Amino acid sequence: MLARPTRAPGPSLPVLPALVVAPVQALLGVDEERHQRRLALNEEVNTKLEALGSAGITKPKELLNFMDNVTYKTVGGQQLECDCSFCGFHIVSTGSSRVVPHVIDCLLAPSVVKVFCKTLVAKTDLKRKGKSEHLALVTEEKEVGLRELKIQKQELRQLSIKSGFKSAETSNADQAIAKFFYANGLNFGAADCKAGSYFREMITAIQLAPLAYLPPNPIRLAGPLLLETHAKMEADLAGRDVAFELSRKFGVSYSSDGWDSCDNLPLINSCYMLANDGGVFQRSVDTSGFTKNGEYCASLMVDDI
Repeated sequence: MLARPTRAPGPSLPVLPALVVAPVQALLGVDEERHQRRLALNEEVNTKLEALGSAGITKPKELLNFMDNVTYKTVGGQQLECDCSFCGFHIVSTGSSRVVPHVIDCLLAPSVVKVFCKTLVAKTDLKRKGKSEHLALVTEEKEVGLRELKIQKQELRQLSIKSGFKSAETSNADQAIAKFFYANGLNFGAADCKAGSYFREMITAIQLAPLAYLPPNPIRLAGPLLLETHAKMEADLAGRDVAFELSRKFGVSYSSDGWDSCDNLPLINSCYMLANDGGVFQRSVDTSGFTKNGEYCASLMVDDI
C-alpha cells in the first residue's frame, strides 16, 4: 500500500504575497488530488498484480489489465484504444506497444508498475540488440565468405598457371634423368622412388641444394667423396651394436649367397642381419678353382661365424 508522506514539523513559513500564494495553493491542490487518486488505485493495482502471479508483468499485453475502456477497432488493420486507469489518458495504438512508455511517464502510475515496464523495455532493447548483432554477424560472414571465395578463385587461377609451368619443368626433369640412365647403361632398378632409397635420397638432396649447385665430377667421386662415404659407413656399422647388447638380446641372422663379379669371377658373399637393421656385409670370397659343394660352403660359413 502506498502511504502519504508526512512532513516533519519545522519553523513556520514566511507569509508570502497574495500574488504568490494563489499559484502555490493551486499546485498543492493538484498534488493532493493526485495523491488521493493514487490511494484509491493502490488496492486495485495490488490485486491485479497478485492475479498475474509471482512473475508480475512479463508482457506488454498484460498492462491492459491496468487500462480502462479497452476496445479494438478495424481501421485498415486492428487498432487498440484504451484509457489509462491512473491518469485517464486516451491511448490509440496498433497494439500494446505504446502503453508501456506511457505508463513509465505517467505521473500517477505506481512505481512498482513502472519497474515492470522498464524491465520490459530493457528486454525489448536487448532482443533488438541481439537481432542487430546477429544480422551484423551474418552480413560479416557473408562478406568474409565472398572474400574467401574470391581469394580461392584467384589462387586457383594462379595454381593453374603454375601447374602448367610445373608440368613442363617436371617433364624436362624426367627426360634428363632418363637420358642419364640410357647413356650410361644403368640398371633401371636403381631408380627406386620408395622412401629411404638411395635414388630418392639423391633427388631430395638435389632439390634442397642451392640453385647454383654443381654435381661432383669424376675426380671427386673417385677421391674425397668415396673416402668420406666409406668413413661414414664404417662409423654407422661400428655404432650399431657397440656393446653387443642387441646381439645378445635378439641374436644375429647369418646369410650367404653366390654372385658374379664385374669380371665374371665366381664369388660367395656373406652378411649378417642384426635387429632388422638392413644387413651388414661381412666378406666376399673368390671361389675360382674350388668346387662349390656343401662341404666347401659349410667351411666358409664356419669361418665367418
